[in-house]
Amino acid sequence: MARGDEHIREAFKADRDRDYLKVVEECEAGLKKGIKVYDEARVYATLGYAYSQLKRYDKALEAHEKSIKADKTSVVAWRYYGITQRMLENLDEAEACYEMALKYSPGDELTLASLGALYVFRDKPMRAIELLEEAVRDGSQSGTTYSNLALAYGKVGRFEEAQEALGNSVSKGYHNWRSVQQRLSDMQEFQSTFGGYDTSWLPAQCPFCNAPTAADTVQWITAKSAKCGYCGSNLKA
Repeated sequence: MARGDEHIREAFKADRDRDYLKVVEECEAGLKKGIKVYDEARVYATLGYAYSQLKRYDKALEAHEKSIKADKTSVVAWRYYGITQRMLENLDEAEACYEMALKYSPGDELTLASLGALYVFRDKPMRAIELLEEAVRDGSQSGTTYSNLALAYGKVGRFEEAQEALGNSVSKGYHNWRSVQQRLSDMQEFQSTFGGYDTSWLPAQCPFCNAPTAADTVQWITAKSAKCGYCGSNLKA
């Protein structure tokens, strides 16, 4: 064990306790002294995440770049880089980082959940559903993942599935479920204002991304307008 490895061990313990000041202190000390036991890419990724939680984004980005340089195939490196880019509202960059993580580990649950949540935020609910359903397929313990799946279902009018997903999020200990329930109720009330869906005007596929369109794959805006559930493009009669 190198002199720096003991510091990294303490950094990872602090990370579990969300003591990000200590994470930074111990990671920096460990890296300075040199490490042998711990993976360098993971250490820099953890350091970058801690800096981002402390809103020191310049230092966070610097650490993430070093993480990728240490191992460009590291799932953790790319996922943590994506989290920081999401915090900076660099949504395209965040998406690219998550996609790189999935390139090297296609079934990584945490990355599937992170990219799925980003797609919910970017009004791409069908893409979100695909990823989040895969993330929970083997019984995810993350209530947050189920809550994002509930919102994705709600955005395309699949409210029974949304309520089931929300119920799963509660059973997994998700505390902010009332806010999600209110958003689902608002979606349902909004969609009921125009008395159902007129699908006669929908194209067979989205003219922007060529994805199939149907009543339960688009995000309805009015009876005669919607957003593609895959790319978020506006569709109008």
